[in-house]
Amino acid sequence: MVTKATRALAAAGAAVLVGGCGGSAPDATAALEVASTASTAVPPGEAPADPAPVDVTWADLDDDGANDRITVQADPGGGWQLRADLASGTVTAKLPSDQPEVLEADRRVSDVDGNRVAEVVVPVSIGANAVASAIYLYDGEVGLVPVSGPDGHPFFVYEGGGATAVNGYECADDHDGRSLGLLGVTLREDLPPGAPPRYSGTYVAHAVVDGVVTPLESTAIDDVAADDPLLQTDPASCALAG
Repeated sequence: MVTKATRALAAAGAAVLVGGCGGSAPDATAALEVASTASTAVPPGEAPADPAPVDVTWADLDDDGANDRITVQADPGGGWQLRADLASGTVTAKLPSDQPEVLEADRRVSDVDGNRVAEVVVPVSIGANAVASAIYLYDGEVGLVPVSGPDGHPFFVYEGGGATAVNGYECADDHDGRSLGLLGVTLREDLPPGAPPRYSGTYVAHAVVDGVVTPLESTAIDDVAADDPLLQTDPASCALAG
């Protein structure tokens, strides 16, 4: 159960570390807009205005055994909102984005905390080479809320980075449960002209409990080539187990 009723979305600049690990965030996150994440609930039979959604994702967010219809659409206050149509009613949360690309961006159904209840990974900042996403879950007392860091600010996962950075995320299962791993490395700036790119940074494993992400272990990555297996991550590893 998420204990905070609302959380303020923090602006994430290009210098912010990837999910709190040692790599720099891609430029695509340089203008994440501060926005409220308080959900709006609509009782059954009182459907809100429903602009035609571009894409629909299906996932059982409330763990009632039935898949819920999830869309991104225009928010009445501007920008976009995440909307989930549950058996108990509709809940929405304002996204920290006004980019048109967010409407058609692929959303992923995930289970980053390993509790066998679905979350949805929602792209909120899309650049030419990088994507920043927030992870939303459903709380029966609050509605839709983003997974947060220990400071209460929403936690973003990053992918891509172009020629100057490599960012990614994945999940791993062991005897302690599921962990969320974030990769963040940047191009070495001391390479001679014409040299193949090499990268340094960190890989940080996190625990996700009750919607809060906490770092567990940080591993340094030093001077590796672009095709090194250490730079390969697989978001599909965070999928909800069948």
